[in-house]
Amino acid sequence: MNVDVDYSKLNAKIGRYLDELGIEAKDVIATQSRLLLKALVKITPPGTNAEGRKAVFSDVARSMSPVYPENFTGPHAERIRELVQKKDDIGFQAFLSRQTNKWKNWTVKPFSPQLHHAPQNSRGRVTKSQRVFVLDAKSWEKYVKREQAHVGRQKAGWWPAYLALGGTLPSWITRHSEGARGFLINGLDNKSFPSFTMVNQTKGIGGVRRLIQSAVRIRAESVEKDIKYRLAQLAKKTNAT
Repeated sequence: MNVDVDYSKLNAKIGRYLDELGIEAKDVIATQSRLLLKALVKITPPGTNAEGRKAVFSDVARSMSPVYPENFTGPHAERIRELVQKKDDIGFQAFLSRQTNKWKNWTVKPFSPQLHHAPQNSRGRVTKSQRVFVLDAKSWEKYVKREQAHVGRQKAGWWPAYLALGGTLPSWITRHSEGARGFLINGLDNKSFPSFTMVNQTKGIGGVRRLIQSAVRIRAESVEKDIKYRLAQLAKKTNAT
């Protein structure tokens, strides 16, 4: 994984699995890697495609808000319609400066994707309103749709490894398979030291490090429980004979 995650405990549990149960190392590592990847895909945002699309819309709207003349009524409606149709940024800024409400402190700028990129944090999020209006609503809408088409890319970073282990994912994730920023190192066929390494290099994946570490911890705990269960079952069989 391309984040600083401690998975030593999970490796130790898998080692115990092999030592105490005598199961083929290749099978154990493949199974545990697949189960871990299933959990990693689940905890990597968003939960659903619809949730992701909504988050993108809100994120872009915080960075810049389109002006729709039909939303304005009253004595200034006609003037606003005229300014928007002409995409008169200077004129609309002058109109805002004469207001006495919250719009007075907003700015008007020509539409640009940079308005969205500039205020993004390390996770690629815009956390608060930038109080920016753009008059080109059509370009804004096209941009939102383009960004929404990227939903699922972080999850797709796990896809190459998950696919190699027989996993399946919905199309809104696998559609990014060609450009998935993730890869695997498959050493399962190494008879002496079988291994499986998964790497996710998508933008912002480091922001979910805590969730990833939690998923690794839960998998280690699950392995421990499975060891105890299998040993208990084995003891019952031994005592019964």
